Amino acid sequence: MGLQILVAQTKDITGKVTSAEDGESLPGVSVAVKGTTLGTITDMNGVFGLRIPQDAKTLVFSFVGMTTQEVEIGNQTTFNVKLASTSISVDEIVVTAMGIKRSEKSLGYSAGRVSSSDLTETGSTSMMNSLQGKIAGVNVSSASGAPGASSRVILRGVSSLGGSNQPLYVVDGIPINNGMVGASTDINEGLDFGNRANDINPNDIQEMTILKGGSGSALYGSRAANGVIIITTKKGAAAANGTAKVEFSNATTFESPLRLPTFQNEFGQGWYDGTLAANLEENGSWGPRFDGKNRIWGHVVDNQQQFKPYVALKDNIRDFFETGLTNNASVSIGNSNDHSSFYLSYGNVNDDGIMPGNSDSYKRNTIALRGSSKFGEKINVSGSMNYIRKDSKFVPTGQEQSTMDALWQMPRDISVVDLKDYKNKFNNVDNYFTVFAQNPYYVLNEHGNRFRDNRMFGNINIDYTILPWMVFTYRAGTDISNATLKSWRAITLSKRATYNDEVGRVSESAYSSTELTSDFNLSMNKKFNDFDLGVVLGQTLNQRENRNQSTEVVGLSLPGFYNLSNSASTPSVAEFSSKRRLVGVFGTVDLAWKQMLFVNFSGRNDWSSTLAANNRSFFYPSGSVSFLFTELMKDHHILSFGKIRAGISQTGNDAGVYLINSIYPQTVLTDGYRNLNFPLAGPINGFSLGNRLGNPDLKSELTSEKEVGADLRFLNSRFMVDFTYYDRTTTDLIWNVTLPASTGFTSQTRNLGKVTNKGIELMLTVVPVKTKDLEWKLTWNYAKNNNKLVSLIPGLDQIDLGYGTSSVGYVARPGMPLGLFEGVVAQTTPDGKPVVNSNGLPLSSPARQILGSSQYKYTMGGTSSLTWKGVTLFASLDVRQGGLMYSRTSEMMYFTGNGIQTTYNDRQPWIIPNSVQNIGTTDAPEYVENTTPIAGGDANLNLFYNQTYSAGKFGSLNLIDRSFVKLRELSLSYSLPKKFIVNTPITGVDISLIGRNLLLWTPNSNTFTDPESTTFGDEAGLGAGWGEYGATPTTRSYGFSVRLTF
Repeated sequence: MGLQILVAQTKDITGKVTSAEDGESLPGVSVAVKGTTLGTITDMNGVFGLRIPQDAKTLVFSFVGMTTQEVEIGNQTTFNVKLASTSISVDEIVVTAMGIKRSEKSLGYSAGRVSSSDLTETGSTSMMNSLQGKIAGVNVSSASGAPGASSRVILRGVSSLGGSNQPLYVVDGIPINNGMVGASTDINEGLDFGNRANDINPNDIQEMTILKGGSGSALYGSRAANGVIIITTKKGAAAANGTAKVEFSNATTFESPLRLPTFQNEFGQGWYDGTLAANLEENGSWGPRFDGKNRIWGHVVDNQQQFKPYVALKDNIRDFFETGLTNNASVSIGNSNDHSSFYLSYGNVNDDGIMPGNSDSYKRNTIALRGSSKFGEKINVSGSMNYIRKDSKFVPTGQEQSTMDALWQMPRDISVVDLKDYKNKFNNVDNYFTVFAQNPYYVLNEHGNRFRDNRMFGNINIDYTILPWMVFTYRAGTDISNATLKSWRAITLSKRATYNDEVGRVSESAYSSTELTSDFNLSMNKKFNDFDLGVVLGQTLNQRENRNQSTEVVGLSLPGFYNLSNSASTPSVAEFSSKRRLVGVFGTVDLAWKQMLFVNFSGRNDWSSTLAANNRSFFYPSGSVSFLFTELMKDHHILSFGKIRAGISQTGNDAGVYLINSIYPQTVLTDGYRNLNFPLAGPINGFSLGNRLGNPDLKSELTSEKEVGADLRFLNSRFMVDFTYYDRTTTDLIWNVTLPASTGFTSQTRNLGKVTNKGIELMLTVVPVKTKDLEWKLTWNYAKNNNKLVSLIPGLDQIDLGYGTSSVGYVARPGMPLGLFEGVVAQTTPDGKPVVNSNGLPLSSPARQILGSSQYKYTMGGTSSLTWKGVTLFASLDVRQGGLMYSRTSEMMYFTGNGIQTTYNDRQPWIIPNSVQNIGTTDAPEYVENTTPIAGGDANLNLFYNQTYSAGKFGSLNLIDRSFVKLRELSLSYSLPKKFIVNTPITGVDISLIGRNLLLWTPNSNTFTDPESTTFGDEAGLGAGWGEYGATPTTRSYGFSVRLTF
């Protein structure tokens, strides 16, 4: 009786699943009864059989690379289902500002979309570096090859002088912190422990939406001027059989330097000092031509001296670096049904860089937990928690006690690796061969730092369905981090010279930050005949707190003991704390007519605590429209889809903290020779009015933008074009200007100018081949941005951006792009002949000139994906053209005589072409032909290339072209056919050979460094364009990866 009842309540169904494109059977397709855990998968012939309840209503068919299809069961017992391959669909849902979901076809602005596979193609540990060269108008740069180095993202150009130029990052609806903690752009000790957006495990990301323009980002108000990157993380998903889905991935890569300088290999150690003994103390290659003979080198120690062949060692610098090793592993488990879901993942990154030993490393451990549950028919609760632990060591950049500076000063005949035993009597601090530099192994091993960061961010989201067309949402999230940094330098005192003496120092720093966000949304969606109306009303609160403390002592008492108590000196103490709050209300209205004409209006009003009461309220409106004109066409065979769009918006860039009032710092008294620092013994403390005058009239920067574009798809999306033109104007630029001393202050932060960014973005997608077994997809993107500082306040004709050397500065000037290089130029006669001094060396002009801009002329990128029977060959290119950057590496190559350029004329005497000497006066010059040569024997050849004379180019000598072409990614992947794993717990196996930054092409003039690198990767994003001051070489990586799905 029980068996009869069971049979009566169930029925058996069968069916077959095939490809809609070629009719081939599809093995391994998931067949599930919707709303239950019942399911099966198709066999080798695409056939399935399943016993289901009589009241089952819907079957769900899903397969990787295919569009999921739901089929009503009804009275059927046999099903023949055709699955279509996944393609870009205009009806796909896009997560936009404030977590609002919209159909892609309804968007009236450009929005770049990136899938999980795009981010994990080559196993990169940085989610942002995976975007390089893939999206028009999205400029992503990696600072260096150091493990965990920062990434800089600029959308549609820079538009702020002192504020942030990087986008806002939003994870699952909650803004997160993208700050650089513990970073320093000091030219004597640069540090870079990465930016916090790169903390996120790329394997946890489902997709990213990049809102480049204000029409898409305006709902974020005062934080939206630089665009928004919206990250949607993975949620729980069931496996094919309805059980928990498990994914495991591991990528192992090996790193080596991508670009080192091109060295000359004709001349060795020396400096034209006339004697061998003097030359043997030098840190450059201005010595005699190589002759292959054995000769002594280094100092005499204990009546002993070393000798070696006097020959070029072509790879002496490259041999210093080790092969870096990065292991990036991730595992996740998830499940879901109609009522609940969960997702749990763990990620581990262990990156040991190219520097010898354990001096540069990056270790990251991440845990992510997400879940959701429905309570009845009206309430849905979801939440997430993410924990990140980072441990890093960074080799400082710069010119003082710097590993890279020590390497660049290595003569061409010295074996670097033979200096590894830096305690050897010939290699130690006292007897190192040159008194002008340090042994790089000593600097690497005896100086150091240790950075640790504990971070947690997450959110809780509650949806309550008031009516079928009305939903109330409350979302709250936080981002909390606590980091510590300890840095030290060993006591370094040489008996031979004091050039590189270091008395020893140690510093301890602590950084904590908390960001809280709370949102209330009420969303309403109704349909009226041919019209669809959507309305969202909301309120948001964001609060950010930061607290930084640091202590340093200089002058250690005991060697090797790096403790703040190990000094007779008084520690210097610094502390900074801040708290800011932003309150906003917003609303948006979406109106659609016949699903072909879409109009959006939105507005947000912000109140900022960083501004005075009468100035803290700002309203940011936006509007956009999109029209699917192909809906009016009957024939879609050629033009499958066509949309035109337009948008207009205003967004803001909030002012920094504590700028509207003057502050009272701890007092420092000086008589011009000595300082008296408070607190004094007693104890007696003192505070005095600061040098910066507060500005209660300060306003937020305001960005107005217009954009128009078109999205055209031909031949069923075999050829697609996406074009955008934008015009962005930012007013009320915030900058700290100098005040005359008569005011009693030295500076004040003001609104002082206007900048524009105008440009085009073009994206092409082509599928030239698409058959049963073979598919080839190509993408190409192009972006050109014209940036200009339009005006400054009256009386101000130039701004010093705060970076530079004695010969070249970094400035902004009205009528020209931001980020100009202004430098010393050669002195010339009215007809252009170079003027030299009595030694034949070039003279500089007293007036500086603009030498160029750091801005790119245009950027391009492209990808190629060729798939044949489960084998995929993928490649991506990144192209950037134009602009200049300063290079300390270039400076050192000229100074030391190690650069290939210094062998001009085989280092034989030569006269600067067309040069003249002034035998008159400055006011009444009289020029005669110069007959004094540049000659090594006269000890002025090396002077010609040093920082004073700079080869007659002065400020422009070390400005190199920023242009480059990079083979960003290359991978060869194989997906194991389903027939081999159909009877195993494994549902997917992917094996790949992977590579990143494998090839680099630059203009012939750049023989020095990778022009992408920078040691000034500040959060503002503008200073990074200045250049590099001894950056760790960027790296190429190659390796393999494995991905398993259960």
